[in-house]
Amino acid sequence: ELARELFAALNKIGEELARVYKTRWLPSDFKKKNGYKRSVELSAEYGLYRQNYCGCIFSKQEREHSSNRSGETDELYSSLQADR
Repeated sequence: ELARELFAALNKIGEELARVYKTRWLPSDFKKKNGYKRSVELSAEYGLYRQNYCGCIFSKQEREHSSNRSGETDELYSSLQADR
C-alpha cells in the first residue's frame, strides 16, 4: 500500500511540475508488464541518464567494487590468452 501511495504522490508532483514548467508529464508504473524493460527502452529513446545503483553511497561503492573486480578478471583473461 505504501508503494501505491508513493506512486500517487509522485504522479501528483509530476503533474504540478509539468504545469509550472509548461512541459508534459508521463505518469507510468514501471513495476508491471515488463515495465523495467520499457523504462530502459524509453531512457535510450530520449537519451536519459540511468545510474547503475539505487542512489545510496553503499550501493555505489558496491557497484564500483564489482566493476573493478570485473576489470581485473578481464585483464587476467586477456593475459592468459596472450600467453597461448
